[in-house]
Amino acid sequence: MTQQAGRGNAGQILETLMKGQTLKYLIFAVLLLNFVQYFLEEAQQASLMLTAESPLLAWTGVFVTTIDELGWIGLLLAFELETYWLSYQALSVRWVRFSLQGLRGLCYVLLAHTIVSNLSATQSYLQIDPEPEMVSPCTLADQDVFFSQNLAYQLITPDNCQALTSDEGLFYLETNVVTDASGYQMAGWHTWIDLQDALLWLLVVCAIELSVRLQN
Repeated sequence: MTQQAGRGNAGQILETLMKGQTLKYLIFAVLLLNFVQYFLEEAQQASLMLTAESPLLAWTGVFVTTIDELGWIGLLLAFELETYWLSYQALSVRWVRFSLQGLRGLCYVLLAHTIVSNLSATQSYLQIDPEPEMVSPCTLADQDVFFSQNLAYQLITPDNCQALTSDEGLFYLETNVVTDASGYQMAGWHTWIDLQDALLWLLVVCAIELSVRLQN
């Protein structure tokens, strides 16, 4: 009885989610939560590595995932307005139609930034010397150099330098960012996965755009 009751409750919950717009609103809520999480993480990274004199491209490069999430949320909102909330009469109004097109265009620019940023990151990774430099973290302490491991950054100081890695050689991911052998390999995985992910989602965007055009 208990197992059957559990299945019944699960079925009721699923049925409730599928009714109306509940599931859709839940997805939007998760996306917004994900956006805030990425923003906070990248804001912390920016506070460590960037200054007021850093160029705009450096800032957008650090906030690449936040910008990508913002583009997707805006694009989904535009499609939602166009396919569900706005009537045919409303969509026939010129300023409404142009506003939606402008919103989608802005979102496409944000998504294109992700692809360009990932291509740049891939090129930068390929230019890294595959042979480590024989330098220890402690020799880089108090020089505004960061140690990176799995997208996490730590400023190298005399207090933490010995605990960062036991490797005798380091790889320079950037002029002020180093990592060990495992971090170098992991950075490569992240680079290729991010690039493939961006290109794959570009195909998804094209499919969604085609679907909207066919409905109209």
